[in-house]
Amino acid sequence: AVTAMDYSEPCIRRMREEQAKRREASGGDAGVAVRYDVMDVTAMSYRDAQFGAVLDKATLDTLFQNEDGEGESVRAALRESSRALRAGGVFICISYSGPDDRLEALERPEYGW
Repeated sequence: AVTAMDYSEPCIRRMREEQAKRREASGGDAGVAVRYDVMDVTAMSYRDAQFGAVLDKATLDTLFQNEDGEGESVRAALRESSRALRAGGVFICISYSGPDDRLEALERPEYGW
């Protein structure tokens, strides 16, 4: 199962609509079903250790820009991602920034990855 989340309710609504269109156009088989949730990455309601993988696609970039560096929302997002990730799971970060700009924040021992 795949779960996708975003803070933007209009974004999630559109993704749900697009998935429904694909399902209808394909006669009910639109490939992998995705659950779309509206949620704040800094305070997720997912269970502890719910996911085998967590993928960040530029969310951290946005948080870094909003705070002009590694602030509390960056740390909160990483804590929440770590909490929702199973032991041995994988955190994948797709970023516009290079490793030198992100590794210090990502390699904190409290995240456990």
